[in-house]
Amino acid sequence: MESILLKLTLPDNASIREGTSQLREALRSPSAVAELCGALASSGEPQVRQYAAVLLRRRLSRPAAWRRLSAGGGAEAIKAGCLAALVAEADGAVKMAIAQLVAAMARHEVARGGAKVSWDILTERNAVKCFQAEFEDV
Repeated sequence: MESILLKLTLPDNASIREGTSQLREALRSPSAVAELCGALASSGEPQVRQYAAVLLRRRLSRPAAWRRLSAGGGAEAIKAGCLAALVAEADGAVKMAIAQLVAAMARHEVARGGAKVSWDILTERNAVKCFQAEFEDV
């Protein structure tokens, strides 16, 4: 998945077209969410991490997609991974994209009433960790 997303960041129209067709095909796979999470967590390129976060947000923003993921048991791992990526991320644009992804997931959790029990995303501890480096630079 990382190589596909990397093609989409190149300034060559032919590689962008090829990458777009490969991405459409890859997103049809049941493992697409896991592959995007892998690219978000392990890519060395900030553009790839940002694009993976945006694609995940768009994919998981739909309530039906989130319910399927939660029913399959993958939601908890994705939430934990996104929080870890948010805290560890140094690039501001990537951090914003991950924060938007986390907000989309939190919206689903709050809507189903499980946020109090299963996910402490809005605790002061996580917010301080996430933005501590940005405040120290000011």
